[in-house]
Amino acid sequence: MARAGAADEKISRFLAWCAEREIVVARDAVAIDGLRPEADADDGADGASSRAHLRVRASRDIALGEILFEIPKTTVVCASNAGAIGAAILPRRGERSLPMYWDEDERRTLTGTELEECLEEDDDAFEEDYATAVEALGKEMCDAHGFTLETYKAAASIAASRAFCVGGRYGECLVPCADLFNHRTGTNSVAVFGIEDSDDDCDEGHNDDTGALIIKTVVDVKAGEELFNTFGSKSNTNLLHRYGFAETHNKETACVTLDSSLFVDVFGEEVMSDVYERLQETSADDAPFLEFFESDKYYEITIDGCEYEFYELVEALIQTGKLKHPEHDGAWLVGLDENKAVQAVVEEIIYARWERYGKPIDRREPERERELTTSAFEGMRHLAKPLAGGGVVGQEAAQLVKMQEVDLIYDAIRFAAQRIADWCETRTSS
Repeated sequence: MARAGAADEKISRFLAWCAEREIVVARDAVAIDGLRPEADADDGADGASSRAHLRVRASRDIALGEILFEIPKTTVVCASNAGAIGAAILPRRGERSLPMYWDEDERRTLTGTELEECLEEDDDAFEEDYATAVEALGKEMCDAHGFTLETYKAAASIAASRAFCVGGRYGECLVPCADLFNHRTGTNSVAVFGIEDSDDDCDEGHNDDTGALIIKTVVDVKAGEELFNTFGSKSNTNLLHRYGFAETHNKETACVTLDSSLFVDVFGEEVMSDVYERLQETSADDAPFLEFFESDKYYEITIDGCEYEFYELVEALIQTGKLKHPEHDGAWLVGLDENKAVQAVVEEIIYARWERYGKPIDRREPERERELTTSAFEGMRHLAKPLAGGGVVGQEAAQLVKMQEVDLIYDAIRFAAQRIADWCETRTSS
């Protein structure tokens, strides 16, 4: 890993810009540097692979409570406080590591993941928002200032991945220096003080009446260590979507959703239409299950397994007497006790979710299917070079997201019988 000379020049210009605006940096305590892979050092592109990943590092031992940055609120950039931020430190063409910039081949790795649908929705939203902006500003003005869909997406990507909620009249802002700190799940070195509490949507940081944002350490830091400002407890899907990276150790936040379309995949539209009609005819107790089909409601698989409420849904669908499997001549669940019947349906739905990653699953060897996904990630991991912050980006991050989702699905099938037995026991005891 090499120091990126171009990055050092940008950092120097940015620090000079900070000094001009009376942003105080404890340069005796912290250093800002940029790292990128040796193999990419001569790459002239401004993409995720070549652009240096910045970090804040301790130049000496730093005690808890030391002030590292003092940032006048007059320097933040937001709707009510427009101004020129230190552009030298920002990527010229947007945050190119974000999946929103990936081409069709790159996005193929995300097939079936929770992120795939988010990106499709983002594509539509960008076009709609850009069209709204052009209508408001006028095409002539947009053309005169070079305001295109591409420049709009670049600005949006920077705001989405770097904005802080300062609160009060400032709201969401670009805050010089605050976005230099990388995230690491479970690790936090600093906090931002001076956040106003008048905006209920802004719940980060701490309250302060000063006219500046103060960044202090919240733990002791050893010389040479990187300092982190955690973005909170976020899944790798969320991190990759919004910030362009994922973390190998971030496993407990992973999640896979189960929605009504999976039942259509397994049982067909006609059967599910009959099931829905029967639910409408039954008691008010089934109203929450109707909501599952009438809205975007979904249930989750997490590290703890399927939500118990999903088993309750499956039980209600079985009790309609209309849940017929197209491959079993209507006698599919006959003779099974309640637990076994629920398990049979649950496994069908979860296998259907697994197959959305793009290939049929050999149900006789689910372990082997899972190992194939793990091997694909490990193959990339062997070639990967560590970045500032310790995360992974690009296709490696996409494969990591997929691997963690497949692990959840595999465990949900593997432990389905025990999990359902536990669910039944909790109902009995209550």
